[in-house]
Amino acid sequence: MDGHLLHLLIKHHSHNTRTRGAFLIPYLIALVFEGLPLLYLELAIGQRLRLGSIGVWNSISPYLGGVGVSSMVVSFLVCVFYNILLAWVLWYFFNSFQDPLPWIQCPINQNLTGTIDGLVYLFTPKWELLRNPQMWLDAFTQIFFSLSVAFGGLIAISSYNPLHNNCELDTVVVGCINSATSLYASIPGFSILGFKATTNYNYCLDSASGTGLAFIVFTEAVIKMPGSQVWSVLFFIMLFSLGLSSMFGNLEGVLSPLHDLHMVPKWMPKELFTAPVLPIPIVAFYCLAQSIASKRQVENTVPQLSDNEAFVAEM
Repeated sequence: MDGHLLHLLIKHHSHNTRTRGAFLIPYLIALVFEGLPLLYLELAIGQRLRLGSIGVWNSISPYLGGVGVSSMVVSFLVCVFYNILLAWVLWYFFNSFQDPLPWIQCPINQNLTGTIDGLVYLFTPKWELLRNPQMWLDAFTQIFFSLSVAFGGLIAISSYNPLHNNCELDTVVVGCINSATSLYASIPGFSILGFKATTNYNYCLDSASGTGLAFIVFTEAVIKMPGSQVWSVLFFIMLFSLGLSSMFGNLEGVLSPLHDLHMVPKWMPKELFTAPVLPIPIVAFYCLAQSIASKRQVENTVPQLSDNEAFVAEM
């Protein structure tokens, strides 16, 4: 779930340019009426039935087995999505051991002005803009990403809980802490975005969006800090750790259903099955995408399509 902090910044930033913080309101509403109920549902059925997503829904009704299959497919696609982002993170990480950093292109204001403006935009909503349906859609999509509901990973992980574990308390604690952490991470994030917006205005530069927030905006802010190489290395280590932690849950959402379908020999240890099997199709898919995408603009469509269509696939 931690790896979706960047996703929150992307969605919030895409609307904050015109909604001035109103995104937080549908986000919190979606947390209460969508996120927590679905989180409780998945933790409860996984803990009680002690199976993966396919096994759980087949146990509830044979006609619902397709829900588990869909969750497994979505988890696999999200793994591909994160794998591509992690590949980019590793590229920037290994290129951070240079002086100067290779993405230093033009002079930027040295005193980081504009950070307060970013915080003002974060916490100052424009109420009339709540009528924008796209903002509500993105807020509800973010809750799916943030809590990892409907991916099947939570069902698989909760199946390892004690049978009489208080999953209701777990739901409230995990849901609230997760969203509080996301909002807390938005504070330094929007401070940097405010600085970048001020710089773009002063130098008449274009602004980045989407995945460019991590790979363009934040990297340009890092280069103005003392010891920029150290901060760059730490920043991309953080991104890699967050993305990798999200991969664990999504991979479990793929592995457990395969075990439920008896596609894994009983003599094969789960660790042995995990290590060679899943990276092969993920890496193959990525290499195929890289070979097809001859231009960077086309490469960007892979994570963007995964991002935009994930909510529809989950529904």
